[in-house]
Amino acid sequence: MKLLRKGSTSETSFSANRPKSTESISYMLTFSLVLTIGIVSIAVIVAMYLYRVKTAKKELNQQADELLVYLVGIVERPLWDMNEEDVATIGEVIARNELVNNVNIRDSYGNTIYTFERAPHPHLVNRSGRVYHNEKFAGEVFLALNRKTYDESSGEMLLSSLLIVSVTSLILVMATGFLVRRFLKGPLSSLNNTVAAYAAGVYDFEPKSILYEEFQPFGQVLKEMGIKITKHIQEVQQAQENYRNIFENAVEGIFQTTIDGRYLSASPSMAHMTGYATPEELINAVTDISTQCYADPKDREMFVRILGEKDTVKGLEVELVRRDGTTLWVSISGRLIRDDQGRPKYIEGFAIDITKRKNLESQLRRAQKMEAIGTLAGGIAHDFKNILGVIIGCTELAIAKAPDTSDTQIYLTKVLEAGKRAGTLVNQILTFSRQGETEIKPIYIGRIVKETLKFIRATLPTTIEIRSEVHPESGPALADPTQVHQVLMNLCTNAAQAMKDRGGILEVGIARVAHPPQETDNDAGLTSQACIELSVRDTGPGMTPGTMERIFDPFYTTKPVGEGTGLGLSVVHGIVKKHNGSIVVESEPENGSLFRVYFPEADSAQISMEEDKAVTITKGAGRILVVDDERLLVETLADMLKELGYTVTATHQSRHALEIFKADPDAFDAVITDLTMPDMTGFDLSREIIRIDGDIPVILCTGFSELVQPEQARAAGVQEILLKPVVRAQLSSVVHKALEQE
Repeated sequence: MKLLRKGSTSETSFSANRPKSTESISYMLTFSLVLTIGIVSIAVIVAMYLYRVKTAKKELNQQADELLVYLVGIVERPLWDMNEEDVATIGEVIARNELVNNVNIRDSYGNTIYTFERAPHPHLVNRSGRVYHNEKFAGEVFLALNRKTYDESSGEMLLSSLLIVSVTSLILVMATGFLVRRFLKGPLSSLNNTVAAYAAGVYDFEPKSILYEEFQPFGQVLKEMGIKITKHIQEVQQAQENYRNIFENAVEGIFQTTIDGRYLSASPSMAHMTGYATPEELINAVTDISTQCYADPKDREMFVRILGEKDTVKGLEVELVRRDGTTLWVSISGRLIRDDQGRPKYIEGFAIDITKRKNLESQLRRAQKMEAIGTLAGGIAHDFKNILGVIIGCTELAIAKAPDTSDTQIYLTKVLEAGKRAGTLVNQILTFSRQGETEIKPIYIGRIVKETLKFIRATLPTTIEIRSEVHPESGPALADPTQVHQVLMNLCTNAAQAMKDRGGILEVGIARVAHPPQETDNDAGLTSQACIELSVRDTGPGMTPGTMERIFDPFYTTKPVGEGTGLGLSVVHGIVKKHNGSIVVESEPENGSLFRVYFPEADSAQISMEEDKAVTITKGAGRILVVDDERLLVETLADMLKELGYTVTATHQSRHALEIFKADPDAFDAVITDLTMPDMTGFDLSREIIRIDGDIPVILCTGFSELVQPEQARAAGVQEILLKPVVRAQLSSVVHKALEQE
């Protein structure tokens, strides 16, 4: 309701617009006053008239009596003398009186001597008298008087009274009308105009001032009423504006629907959430919410059923369908509105888009599964490293004792190579479980390609042909060999899965490039240096541009449920970025896909030094205390150290090792201890040993490099770290370095 400004509407306009009425208080008041005066006047006139009639009758009777006495006295002598002439003269004199209607004079014998009679009159006063002369009967007189004169005078009086009453009434009417208009109609009209203004929605209307105290309370009440109504309307308008702002700007989708599934109203967020440009478009387009908006119509039926039972629903999670066919998850809350008879009227509520939360929950569940698998894999890898340590150590000892050209040495060399590859596999498992260490160093990726393709060949169908091309000028790259192997495995596996139905060609290439192409997602400045390119090409169905934009998103996959996690390419992208590398994807539908991965190039001289360093075995002399909770592993380490020229004391119990050292600390030049052992960990044992002899070097042996922080190791007195599975060259280098530092 729109409020008019002050002064924008006059009192006259409301008076003119007021509906015409057949009655008004001034008219009724004037009419009532005149009627009252008229009735009272008539009553007075009637009373006066009756009084006049009564008085006239009394006067007439009195005159009749007086006239009869007079007539009897004057006619006594003539009637006794039988003087008819005098009697007639007396009769005529009497008849001249207008009141006399009849006169009859008779003698003693009953003879009429004189008679007079006027026109008949309805009201007569009759008198008769006997005439005596000296007490002797002389005759008889009859006299009748009429009321004509009195009636005429009464009528004149009545007419004059009516005239006076009429004039007086007219004067009173005029005076009353003037007074009513002056003192009553004006204030009432002002109050009426105020009420009419309020009825028209103008609550700031200013009426004319009311001078009379009898009307001032009404005017004040109306004015206060207008102020309160104006304030209330302003509050309602503000509340409506606030509600409109909330409704139109709410992030949640707000809606009202019929019971049978049509939108009555919807907020812009609700329209956008479901893929429509405007609420009006949503309302007009959707005729059945359950089939057009719900991925499963049964969810809508459940929503309505719960509302029918409980009248409210809170946080019901359902999957909706957008206009373009894509889906989203929402949390719906609503209530059922009923009419006065308790019958369902409509549904109102709101929907919150929880698609991101659902995706995160799904990712969390998958990540928890992956974490559980990783934890299990890490535990298996730990035990497997101990087993590999025994296999590799014993094999190296056997090779050292076997003749150089014998078949035995050849077989043992193959066993050693397989053990080292198994160690690489364990490192991959530890990397997968995030317990492995990334060791970026100069490597030849071509060697990893050859090993990986040998492995993957056995897993691919014969319909897929594998081709590889390692450019002779391709030098070493700065990379972690285990993670490069994982990148290659993931890319080859994706390529093979793309071609599993129709077969095709899988091509893997290694080449040196002066700088990566400009279209790479380069974040590490690779364009300014040479790099090594690893390319994987397939002849599969290819990818659309939309798919290419999302292939590196975690958990994104185009494979059916159960055939992929959507983590492969995400892991590849993460590894490449961790190496300060870059990756380029080229693909078109029906034209296959090409992945090109770029790693920074390493110095060839640096890799030569690494290789020379890796094969150096240094023998030595000294007394070593070895402790590990795996009996076979501790025995193998002892044999390897003895073969290198050291004197070894071995035990598989940490507390027993501490007791041995306490008994004779000077009997040992170094201590090799496992990290994870029952009763006492490697750190605890190292602290106790350093407390006894602060100069003795302690070498910590572990399969989990991430569990050992340098600060923690130094604080426990650890000087060197030996990674499992332990190979002969590594053991020789670490022990020799520790003893030299001593």
